[in-house]
Amino acid sequence: MSGERVCAGCGRRITGYYVQTLGRDWHPDCFRCAACGKPIEGQFAEHNGAVYHPRCHQERFGLRCAVCGGLIEGQYVNYEGRAYHPDCHKQQFGKRCTVCGEYIEGQYIQTFWGEAYCARHATEYPECYVCQRPVCQRLTGGGKQYQDGRVVCMLCRKQAVDDQGQARAIMQQVQARMAGYTIDTRRVPIPLEMVQLTRLTADGMAGPMARLQGQTHKQIATRDGQEVGRTIEAIYVLGGLPPIYLANVLAHELGHVWLFVQRINGLPEDLEEGLCNLFAYLLHQEQTSPEAQHCIHLLEENPDPVYGDGFRRARAIYEQRGLPALLRGVAQYRRWPRG
Repeated sequence: MSGERVCAGCGRRITGYYVQTLGRDWHPDCFRCAACGKPIEGQFAEHNGAVYHPRCHQERFGLRCAVCGGLIEGQYVNYEGRAYHPDCHKQQFGKRCTVCGEYIEGQYIQTFWGEAYCARHATEYPECYVCQRPVCQRLTGGGKQYQDGRVVCMLCRKQAVDDQGQARAIMQQVQARMAGYTIDTRRVPIPLEMVQLTRLTADGMAGPMARLQGQTHKQIATRDGQEVGRTIEAIYVLGGLPPIYLANVLAHELGHVWLFVQRINGLPEDLEEGLCNLFAYLLHQEQTSPEAQHCIHLLEENPDPVYGDGFRRARAIYEQRGLPALLRGVAQYRRWPRG
């Protein structure tokens, strides 16, 4: 009969108390959650015509974390179209600082080796003179300060060459490698001396140049104003460097030796230093060790206009023309090859 109220839940006539919502009428006991089936008293949520307890609605349709699957309530991170609890997102995608171990928030520094650390640590820990990592217990196992002031991390220190005999053996290996690309100094008597940084700086090497970590002392003998002989007084190299870094220094200094004994004199400074850095680059070019690649990185990224720009210019000509043509042009004209 018209005017009667019919329950939207059971379809039977309603007498007495009832619930009216969503444009329909319900017996109080028929107004039930579509998820748990229990009666709803108080607030509710509606979804596609069905009603739910607010919590049941959230459990069934609420935003869930893509990592843990738990419900997200409050703030969340939207990353590549998926939602995450902030802490879950950190654990899944965040970087942990290799110095303090905490998740990195804000600016950070990434080493050549791939380790990331909070930017603030750059002013809290010294940088390793060799590998450029921050010297700290967690990342490098601590470090050691040499008498000349250099700080070297234990990763580098445990490989360091302190023995003169070992250094000479490494020089002989480098000479053999360099002879393979026509830079042959094996017949040249070369005294080798391991020194501290203060010895190099006292002899005039300072600033970016000191990063080369070596120096060649040469002597031209004359009689009556005429040259009668050339000798290498010594190659000075820093002690306490790991073998590959020592080899890098020796390749550069042996380049100076070769130019000297070949009487390729009077070169512009950026040309001579650029060539010697190119010789060091060739030593590492086919090596795949991370240390060799770091040596190449240091050569490539050197901002010095003599050593850095000189190397980059020499390498560009080498890659375009090859080493023999580059050396012939330098020997003939004593300047940068044209074109």
